[in-house]
Amino acid sequence: MNSQRGAVSIMVTSILLSAMLLLVLGSYRATFHQIKVGQNELKSRSHHWQAEGAIECLFTYIQTMTEDPANLIQGSSHAAFSAMQNICLSDSSRQSLFTELDVLNNYRLVYRLDGAELVSKTIVQVGGTGKGVIQSRGPLILSGSLEIWPDVTGKKIDGKDECVAIRYAQEIDYTYSGSGLTTVDPLNDGPYAGYSGVCHESTKTALTVSKNSASDPSKVHFKNDMIKDSSMDPFQAFFGLPRSRLNDVRSSYKVISGSKSNCDQLIANAFSSSNKVWVQGDCDLGSGHALTLLPKTPRKLVIENGVFGIYSSVVFYGAMYHLYQPPSTVDLTTNWSGTASGLYLPASYKSSVSHFQAGSFVSTGGLILDLPNTATYFLNSMVFKYDRSASGSGGGSSSYVWQKGSWSDL
Repeated sequence: MNSQRGAVSIMVTSILLSAMLLLVLGSYRATFHQIKVGQNELKSRSHHWQAEGAIECLFTYIQTMTEDPANLIQGSSHAAFSAMQNICLSDSSRQSLFTELDVLNNYRLVYRLDGAELVSKTIVQVGGTGKGVIQSRGPLILSGSLEIWPDVTGKKIDGKDECVAIRYAQEIDYTYSGSGLTTVDPLNDGPYAGYSGVCHESTKTALTVSKNSASDPSKVHFKNDMIKDSSMDPFQAFFGLPRSRLNDVRSSYKVISGSKSNCDQLIANAFSSSNKVWVQGDCDLGSGHALTLLPKTPRKLVIENGVFGIYSSVVFYGAMYHLYQPPSTVDLTTNWSGTASGLYLPASYKSSVSHFQAGSFVSTGGLILDLPNTATYFLNSMVFKYDRSASGSGGGSSSYVWQKGSWSDL
């Protein structure tokens, strides 16, 4: 009897121990599973953090090197692409980092690991497409033939592009001659890399009569590619910084003094050591011959606090910004004294015109006339083929910004 009771006790104890062991093993298994899950989550987050760091690195590279994102697309043969990969990636055999143009002409910054996309963020260019080939804050006086190959806004009208040729704050006064004032279709790759399209007819001006925009409120003559924008302020769009930081903007350029006799040569000399030149004071290019010898590389030219003149035909591969805001009562007659271009400017305009072109000066990357208190006068025959790439990657080091919401900042 005692032996039977002992056997039962041993059996019960064994069963209890087995049950406890199973519970303990189950607990350990659950614990090991949680540890494994935690490790996997940590590894996943680590990959995500690495991806975000690479995206930030790519954005910083674009900013600090003022690099065109078009040069950093997947598989690009551009030297900048290889340099960026070496800087931003630790294992290029598994990782890939590149830019990608989206349907709105912005750029996605994309990071992939083992072929799978982990993170992508979007950047937009300050002063990107849609601003206009010519932008003018003051009166714009046009006389002669002017053919504009325009910019596009990115919007479609019945499947065709909404184009923009001129954006102006005050008025356009056009005197007809030659082939008139016409907007044609954009240059292939002009508004942005890879572009090919046509303008909708409602955004293609074909003006063959003399007309002032103020007398055409229904836009019968000046079509919707000629946009009146009374509050326009192109400064930040071009330079990437507010007007209050003018000194900071200027400090990033090679600054030279203007000249009434050989300004073209001074500018050409300055461009030999920098792609951004800032001229202070009156600047008369004369024939502008020295600028025709510049290589076809993107550049930006700023004229500040002075008149600008040219009397010949010159294609300047770059963007130009004319900045001058004297009092509205200013008389500029003496500024034109001693300039070769001033000989072609009618005396009645010399007091009020600060920007004068006789002939054809085409700044292919865009012409910004930040001249609210003075006028611009074109007396010429011009074919203006807008090519955004001629201005480089934008105005300044902050020319690209994160798209709103791209980093959960809505």
